[in-house]
Amino acid sequence: MEENKKEKKKGIKFFKKVWYSTCKFDKYIEMTEEGAKKSTKYLIKIILLMSLIISVIGIYDTNLRLDKGLKYIQQDIPDFTYSDEKLNVEVNEVIRTEDTIFDLGNIIVDTETEAENVIEEYKKEIAQSEKSKGIIILKNKIIQVIETNNINEIKTNEIAYEYVSTTLLGKSSAEFTKADIISFLNGPGRTYMSIVNLIIYIIAYFISYFASTILYVFLLSIIGSITGLILKLKIKFNTIYNISIYSLTLPTILSLVYFIVKYFAGIQIKYFDIAYVAIGYVYLVTVIFLMKTDLTKKQEMPIEENKEKENKKEQVEENNKKGLNPEE
Repeated sequence: MEENKKEKKKGIKFFKKVWYSTCKFDKYIEMTEEGAKKSTKYLIKIILLMSLIISVIGIYDTNLRLDKGLKYIQQDIPDFTYSDEKLNVEVNEVIRTEDTIFDLGNIIVDTETEAENVIEEYKKEIAQSEKSKGIIILKNKIIQVIETNNINEIKTNEIAYEYVSTTLLGKSSAEFTKADIISFLNGPGRTYMSIVNLIIYIIAYFISYFASTILYVFLLSIIGSITGLILKLKIKFNTIYNISIYSLTLPTILSLVYFIVKYFAGIQIKYFDIAYVAIGYVYLVTVIFLMKTDLTKKQEMPIEENKEKENKKEQVEENNKKGLNPEE
């Protein structure tokens, strides 16, 4: 009793709530009594934890891709150097390839041409390709063709080699070699990409999962309210909202497990979203039935007490008729 009072005063800790939400239906009422603010904070924490774990897997995947990219640069890309404001490649012919590692799209390398009409044709060629995006590597700059659906409005982004040399590679002069690129990607480049991608992944996954989960919470809240009406049980929407959040704990954990299994084993489960909501609804309905049972018991208690009083009264009257003393 004392421990329960202390727990109520301090508030139930996060991981204890995770345990209660998945295994202790009788603790739901206690958790909902903390209010919508605490339950929403709980939702934010569990989604943030989930986003962090998935982001770490994303960084792991990025590093695997980077290793493949480095291997490709070392073995398949000819030697090149940039100096005197010109990129020099050992192969003089136009190179056409497709990036299958970082999903950059089609890549065209032409370090000889400066003709604008030829460059425009390269842009159209990439825009009309399957992925509608790619990179054109010229002798004095890199042109990134951004994905577009309109061939007449091709969006591009130009990157100067001076920026690559001085800003990315940290060189004092505007010149670099293939070896410099490999060294950068193996060292500070990898660290930079990991940190930036981790931040991007966490923010992106958190926004995505929180938005979808809060929609499921409101969906369950509406269904739960209807279920309460069917059972003739008046429950405040605020209470249903809190229960819905906690009832989605197990589905959220299972969705994380599913993501990991899907990534490492390639296993896909059809209609997982339906199962996600179904499990949450089962938890929600179970708690509602418990509330109904508790309410019924509380309503029956005064009736039983009255019956017990009437029985005692009848017994006293019967004893009086028989001339018996109650103390005998």
